[in-house]
Amino acid sequence: MKFLRRYFKYRDSKLAYKLGEYLLRALPLPKWVVVRTRYGYLLFPKDFRIFSMTLDLIEPEIQDTLEAWLKEADVFIDIGAAEGYYILKAHKLNPHAVKIAIEPDPVAFSILKANLAINSILKDSVIVLDVACADEEKKVAIASCLSNTQTERLAKPLDKILEELKIELSKRSLILIDVEGAGEKVVLGGINTLKRFHPRIIMELHRGEENVENILKSLAYTVSKPSRHFIIAEWQGQ
Repeated sequence: MKFLRRYFKYRDSKLAYKLGEYLLRALPLPKWVVVRTRYGYLLFPKDFRIFSMTLDLIEPEIQDTLEAWLKEADVFIDIGAAEGYYILKAHKLNPHAVKIAIEPDPVAFSILKANLAINSILKDSVIVLDVACADEEKKVAIASCLSNTQTERLAKPLDKILEELKIELSKRSLILIDVEGAGEKVVLGGINTLKRFHPRIIMELHRGEENVENILKSLAYTVSKPSRHFIIAEWQGQ
C-alpha cells in the first residue's frame, strides 16, 4: 500500500485520472453512492475520488504522517471536513481522541452528519459545527461545489470556537485544514491557539494561501512540503 501511495498521486497523474473517469462513466451508478472504505461506509458523490477512498489512496503524500499523528493526537480538528472521510479515519485510528469537524457548506454538512449516522458514530464522539473559520467573526459567502449554489454562513476565529467549546490543545493535537483558499485567514484566526499550544498542522494548499508557510515559520514551526499541494508543520520552538 505504501508503494501505491507513492506511485498513485492521482492529481498529478493524467493517466490515472482519465482511467478513473472512464471507469465511472462506464459504471451505471447514481449520482451519490455509498462506498466501503477501510474506516467505514461513506456516502459520496460519483466522482474519481471513489476509487481513491475505497483503496485508501487519497492524498497519498500526507497519509503516513497523518496516520502517525492521528494515533498520537489528543484532539483532532478537521477544518473543511467535507463529507467526513478524515473524521471516519480519525475515529477508527484513535477513537478516544476529541474530534471536531468544521464544515460550513450546508450540503456537505448534511452528508457529514449522515455519514456519522451510517457508521453509528454518536454525537458525543464527534463535535460537528456548521460554521466557517476566519480571522474574525462575520458573515461569509460559501460556494458549494456539491450543489453549485452559494449561501451565507457565520464565520468565527478558531480561537473563539475552542474558547466556546472549552477545549485546550497540546503539541500532540492535530489540525487538518482544507478551505479552498481561505487558509491564511484560518491560521490568523487561530494564532493565539498556535502560540499557546503549538499543535501539529497539515494543510492543503490552494491559490491565495502562499503566505501561510511564512506565518507558521514565524511561530517557530518547521514546515515541509511533501508535494505542491500540501504543507506539514510541527512546532520546534522552546
